[in-house]
Amino acid sequence: MTNFIILLLFISSFQFSISNRKQNHYDQKQFEEIIEILKIKFTDELEELISTNYNIEHHNDNPKQSENYESEVDSNDHVDIKLWNKLNEKDMKKMPVIDDYSDEAMAMQWLTWYIPIEQRHSQITTLLNWNYETNITEENQAAMTAQNLIRSPFTRLTLPIAKKFNEHMKYSKDDDLKRIFGRLASGIVSFNDDDVKRASKLHGQLEDIYST
Repeated sequence: MTNFIILLLFISSFQFSISNRKQNHYDQKQFEEIIEILKIKFTDELEELISTNYNIEHHNDNPKQSENYESEVDSNDHVDIKLWNKLNEKDMKKMPVIDDYSDEAMAMQWLTWYIPIEQRHSQITTLLNWNYETNITEENQAAMTAQNLIRSPFTRLTLPIAKKFNEHMKYSKDDDLKRIFGRLASGIVSFNDDDVKRASKLHGQLEDIYST
């Protein structure tokens, strides 16, 4: 079973390597489509989520000053890897409680939590992959592997949930939710960090081969 997962991760890495730009464009378009759907269906809650200034703890002895806020993380802003990973770590803890996977309102609420975190992870990964492709070094390879390990807990948490929602949304009359969860549920995930490291290393080796 472990070898099968590694094989799937390897195939995924290979496909990503030969179609990176197309995939990045597809992912961004997919995010935009999902966000537009959410804006229409869940306008007030989504706007509050996206426009909220995130509270970042500063190294400050004054409790009041430590409650300063960073400006919102916009999808068009420069990717701040350290900041975005910190935001994702905080936001992961805020996942809404799910007690009914057939509840469309609950599915929408979960999506408004999921999308900003996934988008930040996606953009960080894209940047680090680009850094490696344009400058193949052990340091850049290590950065990709480290980020994959940081992202893995989120994927391990959310993919099974997306699959559960997808099973129920198949019977929904809302075609948008069917489409969204059908896409989100199509991924694979390894629950072994060693597998993640090996898949990341294989991905780097493929990039090295194609660059020569």
